Amino acid sequence: MEQRVGIARGGVTFVEVAQSFCSGESRMWIDLILPSALPYVVTGLWLAIGRALIGVIVAEFFTAFAGPGNLIVTNANSFRTDRTFVPILLMALLGITPTARLEWAERKVVRWAAKDSSMRRPVRRLRTALAALAVAGMLAGCGAFGDSPSQGSEPRPEGQAIRVGLPTGVTSFANADLAVAIEKGFLSEVGLTVETQNLRSGVSVVQGVVGGALEIGASSIEPVVNAAAGGGDVVIIGAYTDKLTVSAVAPAAVQTAADLRGRQVGVQEVGAFREVMTRLVLQSAGLTQNDVQYIPVDAQSYNSALVDGRIQNAILQTEQAIAVQRDNPGMHSIAELANVVPDYHYGTFFVSRAWLQANRDVAVKFLTAMTRAHRFMYENKDETVKIVAKTTEFDEQVISQAYDSLLGQQGVFPVNTGLDKARIKKTINRMRELGILENEPPVYEQLVDAGPIIDAVDSLGVQTGDARWR
Repeated sequence: MEQRVGIARGGVTFVEVAQSFCSGESRMWIDLILPSALPYVVTGLWLAIGRALIGVIVAEFFTAFAGPGNLIVTNANSFRTDRTFVPILLMALLGITPTARLEWAERKVVRWAAKDSSMRRPVRRLRTALAALAVAGMLAGCGAFGDSPSQGSEPRPEGQAIRVGLPTGVTSFANADLAVAIEKGFLSEVGLTVETQNLRSGVSVVQGVVGGALEIGASSIEPVVNAAAGGGDVVIIGAYTDKLTVSAVAPAAVQTAADLRGRQVGVQEVGAFREVMTRLVLQSAGLTQNDVQYIPVDAQSYNSALVDGRIQNAILQTEQAIAVQRDNPGMHSIAELANVVPDYHYGTFFVSRAWLQANRDVAVKFLTAMTRAHRFMYENKDETVKIVAKTTEFDEQVISQAYDSLLGQQGVFPVNTGLDKARIKKTINRMRELGILENEPPVYEQLVDAGPIIDAVDSLGVQTGDARWR
């Protein structure tokens, strides 16, 4: 078309000359205009396919709530490697098929394309390089779903850093016990130096532990159970907060959980903690995840997404809920998850069984330091508030209010073992009811090794005298 416009602008004489060479209007289109325009058309098709494939990849892997992306994320979270790569191969075919057909059509239709091989050789090399990168990325991804860690099985000498993964990009109050243990020197006193790694979700933490990139993981229980059920080499050794510390917060237009029907709700990843909590809230109102629209949101962006209207419900940590309700009149809690499921076990410390076998003494030292941190937090509000405020990036007024709820009233941080067998079994049954546990997990004695935390509590002495102590 561009060539046709160029000829038309060249004047009547130029058009007449072109027509004389082409023996008429129709021949001019066939012999001159269309062949000249074909490179533009083919280039446009290449760009369209490229943008479409990029769009598919972005949509599938960042939303991952339907189609191949959902299958990839769901199966990866459950460590079902064979099922994970079926949708990956389908997506690869989705890219290869149109590009191969277009390349064949280009050689057939654009007459000089096949002859000008010197110009096309760099393009083919680029495509080959991109394909190699894609395969390398897929193979690298396999390491995240392996059955045993690639490293970390050898004992680490005292004083050498251990890597601990946390399930949010910015540490929440629920995971701030680690910051207290570091700040107060409880870890250094037992000869450990901790390197904290903040990840996207508990699923990412589980993958890090299984792959050997982390020695110890902190995550809600769901990804750990699913990993174990899928054959992953993980075992629970302790708890950071065994009680739930989150609320479902919504704007004024949503008065109850039943009002969420047809609305947009924020989650991190399918099968991750906040998505599971969302299902529980929906279930309490007789709804399912099919009655709402999932919107992916990073943990630290929940408040802003709720305030600007991108989502109409968010599962927020206590400090997040307090801050968003204080700063935005109309925002309110429609469900306290600790009331919705009071017998639900929340947070776990877990490791690979191979690492634990070689580093059991390190696990005991770590849990000793964490138990000391929990006890310190109950006894020293002012100092705890300062440390947690610095760690979570919330002001001290918000953290002080959260402290009164989490420690003063609920007592969410265990001061003894924090591993209640009956509570964990009920949680697994709840996961089964929600349909997020496709494979049967190992029995409790294989899923949980309470030995290290029992040894830690024995060395410190069991704490009694308060109904909150567990």
